[in-house]
Amino acid sequence: MPDIKKSFMACLTLVVAALVAPASAMATGVLGEYSFLHVTFGSVWHLFLFIFTLVMIPFVLLIFVSWRFRKIREDEPAAATDRPASDDAKEE
Repeated sequence: MPDIKKSFMACLTLVVAALVAPASAMATGVLGEYSFLHVTFGSVWHLFLFIFTLVMIPFVLLIFVSWRFRKIREDEPAAATDRPASDDAKEE
C-alpha cells in the first residue's frame, strides 16, 4: 500500500508543478502572453486539416474493411457449392 501512496504523491507533485511553473513565470514577466503558441491564419488551416484527417480516418478504414470482407464473403459460397448435398436434399 505505501507504494501506491508514493506514486500518487509523485503524480500529484508533477501536476502541481506543471500548473504552477508557467503561471509563476508569466507573473514574473519571463514569459509573454504568446510564448507557447504563435497563431497565424495558416495555423487555423493546419488545425482544420489535422482534425479533418482524424475524423476521416475511421470512415476510410470502415470503407476498406467492408470492401475487403465483401470480397471474402463472395468467395465463400463458391467453396460451399463443392460440398456434397445433404441427405434432406437427396430425398426430394
